[in-house]
Amino acid sequence: MKLPVSIKRQFGPFILETQCPKEMVDGLNDWVDKSESDPELREKFCFSKNTKSIPNLLERSIGVTFYSEKYLSDIGFKEFCEKLANYYLDYCIDKTDSIEYDEAYLSIVDKDPQFSHSEEILYADAWSNSYYAGDYTPIHEHGSDLAGIIILKLPEDLKKSRSASKDSDENHDGKLSFIFGSKKSFADDTYTVNDEEVGDLFLFPAWLSHIVYPMKVSGERRTFSFNMVRSDTYKNRLKNWEMKK
Repeated sequence: MKLPVSIKRQFGPFILETQCPKEMVDGLNDWVDKSESDPELREKFCFSKNTKSIPNLLERSIGVTFYSEKYLSDIGFKEFCEKLANYYLDYCIDKTDSIEYDEAYLSIVDKDPQFSHSEEILYADAWSNSYYAGDYTPIHEHGSDLAGIIILKLPEDLKKSRSASKDSDENHDGKLSFIFGSKKSFADDTYTVNDEEVGDLFLFPAWLSHIVYPMKVSGERRTFSFNMVRSDTYKNRLKNWEMKK
C-alpha cells in the first residue's frame, strides 16, 4: 500500500546564506589593514591591549576593529546589507504568523562612553574580529534585531587542518556554529558551518546563540560582524547622536 508522506521541519529560526560581493570584502579588509597600520585610525577604531578607546567585546583577547557608518556607506555595504535584511524579513513574514516589522537599518552606536570618540565619529554597530591560534568567541547573542557575519580572511592551512583530523573537537577548528534549543533525539541543536569560504555571509535573528571554536592553526581568520535594527530605533539613535555632538 502506498500512502502520501510529507516530512516537514516547522520549528527554528531562518538563516540566510549568500556571498558578499568581492569588492565589498576587499573594502572591509582594507579598512582593517589601514586602521591597524595608521596610529590615528588605530586609536579611534581598534581595540588592543594598548588601545582601549573602543570596548572589548565579550572580554576577549582578539583584535577588534570598528567601522564608521560613513565608510560602510561609501563602499556600498550599508545599502547592500539593508536590502538583504529586508529581503530576509519579507521571506520570514511570509513564512510565519508571528512577525511584525517595518524596515531594517544597519545599526549605529549612539553616544556611548565606551567609545572615546563617539562625539565626533558616527560608529556603525559593525566590527571585524581577528582570530589567531588559540583564539575563540564564547557562546553569545547580539543585542539587536538581526545580526550578520561575513568571512573576510582564512588561513591557508585551516581547511587542511580540519579535514586531516578525525577527532571531533579538532574538527571544530575555528568553526562558526549556531545553537538553538537543546539536544534531543531525532533533532539537531546546532548548525556548524563546515565548509566556509571567503565572502560567505550569514544573516540571522540576533537572539540566535552562536560560537566560534578555538582555532588550532597559525595565520589569521578574520570575520566581520554587524547588527541590524528597525527603522525607528535607528532614527532615534541618529537623532540622539546628532544632539550630543
